[in-house]
Amino acid sequence: MILEANTLARSISRKVGLTPTLNRIRMLWHQADYEDKFAAALLRSVRPNDCVWDIGANVGFYTEQLSQLARFVVAFEPIAENSSRSSVAT
Repeated sequence: MILEANTLARSISRKVGLTPTLNRIRMLWHQADYEDKFAAALLRSVRPNDCVWDIGANVGFYTEQLSQLARFVVAFEPIAENSSRSSVAT
């Protein structure tokens, strides 16, 4: 039941365009979260000549950051609703 509520909340957030803003707000006080540690480790591991695949790219949060570090970034998002809201050029 909680999973369904979370999924519904995320869907509504995407539909009204709040996801990027909510992600930025979340980053203000959740610096010790798993996702924050994962992101830091991921970005540290990318080298200038790498080709990085972002599978499940969602709206391009990591894709945008990876594109500043890697030579190539291939982003794939199977949910059309998410990819249409991407902030990254296709």
